[in-house]
Amino acid sequence: MKKVTLKTLHPREVLFLKAEESVIVLSGNLHMITYQKDLQIPYVARTFTAGDLIGLPEIDDGWCRAEHAWIVAWESCDLFVLSAEYLRYLWD
Repeated sequence: MKKVTLKTLHPREVLFLKAEESVIVLSGNLHMITYQKDLQIPYVARTFTAGDLIGLPEIDDGWCRAEHAWIVAWESCDLFVLSAEYLRYLWD
């Protein structure tokens, strides 16, 4: 994977991250929806806005890699997709 890739997520698209990827939100809002507490009622567990980091368990407590969670855009969002290793380097 390249160190940094610019990506636009369009309305109603779901963000799928590979195991080695992480994301920095540049613009727009992303919502993490899960039904971990009640399988019949999904709810918005988190909202990500510009500047938020997604995909590192030490930052997001593993929520973004949870089996019953997905991240969706309700508006166009610009993202930096980068390797988790590189984001850890920048975070430290």
